Amino acid sequence: MRNVARLRRRLTVMFAAGSALGLLALALFASHIDGRLWRSDLDTALSQQLKSDDWITDQGTLSLDDMADDDADPACPPVFLLNGTFLPDGTVRNLTVTYQADTKRCLDPSLADLDAVAAAAMVAADDRNSGSASREGRDRRGRPIRLLAKPVWGPTHPVGAFVIAGSESPGIAAHRRLDFMLVSGCALTTVLSAFAGHYLARRATRPVVVAIEQQEAFLADAAHDLRNPLAALRMLSETALLDPGHDPELLRRTVLLSRRMGDVVDGLLTRSRLVAGVAEIPRTPLRLDQLVQDVVDAAIMADTADTGDTAESPEPRIQARTAEIVVPGDPGLLRRAVANLIDNALTHGHAPGVPADVLVEVDGVAAGRSARARISVDDAGPGLPAGDAERLFERFRSGADSSGLGLSIALWVARAHGGDLSVGASARGGTRFVLTIPAAG
Repeated sequence: MRNVARLRRRLTVMFAAGSALGLLALALFASHIDGRLWRSDLDTALSQQLKSDDWITDQGTLSLDDMADDDADPACPPVFLLNGTFLPDGTVRNLTVTYQADTKRCLDPSLADLDAVAAAAMVAADDRNSGSASREGRDRRGRPIRLLAKPVWGPTHPVGAFVIAGSESPGIAAHRRLDFMLVSGCALTTVLSAFAGHYLARRATRPVVVAIEQQEAFLADAAHDLRNPLAALRMLSETALLDPGHDPELLRRTVLLSRRMGDVVDGLLTRSRLVAGVAEIPRTPLRLDQLVQDVVDAAIMADTADTGDTAESPEPRIQARTAEIVVPGDPGLLRRAVANLIDNALTHGHAPGVPADVLVEVDGVAAGRSARARISVDDAGPGLPAGDAERLFERFRSGADSSGLGLSIALWVARAHGGDLSVGASARGGTRFVLTIPAAG
């Protein structure tokens, strides 16, 4: 399970990291686009404001008639007029500020920025109706500004440029708010994606966990069901080795135990396939009374081989009362369920030093419009401790505070056949287990 938990963590980290990288790329792209848009909007606004003045005629030339300080707009953004010499090689020299419409000094660009943007506009001019340049800079107080320049034409070539300056502070503030919202949104979405990734990882690894649990259950069931037959087989084999005559009865019991172990292995494999969903229970009509009688005979023979006829370990007494009844089901699984119930009664259904007294009955009962077969196993032991009935069918739990799987397997077999397994007090003074399954119609 540690590997599964580690896999879940890795899947969660990979999902969150992938989401974070994708969101970061989108955030950077959105921030870049927003920066270009608000600067483009500022350039458009400055260009429109520069066009609203009457200093440039429709032909792109400078009209000095209206150029007077009292006509200039003293408010921001400031407008500057720079004159210069346009050389034949396409360069500009000797740019000087000849006019400044900014009496409030709200923005004060550096001369280097003014010269650079004016020269760029003059060089970019192809005709009287084209040419402009923009540039970012800072005023003398360090505030970010945007400079937009348009050329002023002479008879044949540009003779200067108008430069208008606008503050970038509002746009930068809005851009930073957007960046903060993008970063916060990315962080929140990454956290949510981590939770979503963890949930998806759990969903994705759930079949792996189920498969591991089924494997562990199969191994536990195999160890539980094979422990007793292996011990008996070992004892019989050791006894046969010590017997010079090789008693045929010991060999016969060895063969029977080997056959029983084979049946146990087949039942476990069948159950593991059923739990894994790769097989279905075969519904073969069978005589339940005969099946139970065979299990009782095998239990009597096995217990006789295990305990022997000694006073220290008296032989248990097992009785069977069966009525003829046919059920559809899997004989191997039903045999395993009945054997587990009988084994549980023989193990826990008697006081220390007292032989077990078990009664197994098979009959039919009416259940509405259908009939059901009933197998009851009664012992004459001390009964169930208070509060143990509900926990009795838990895996690795038995009625005598010892570990085991027999009753949980019996319950699974009963429910797999459409029946159930219940426990209660017996009229014999001990415990009564009742397994019911549908009878053949």
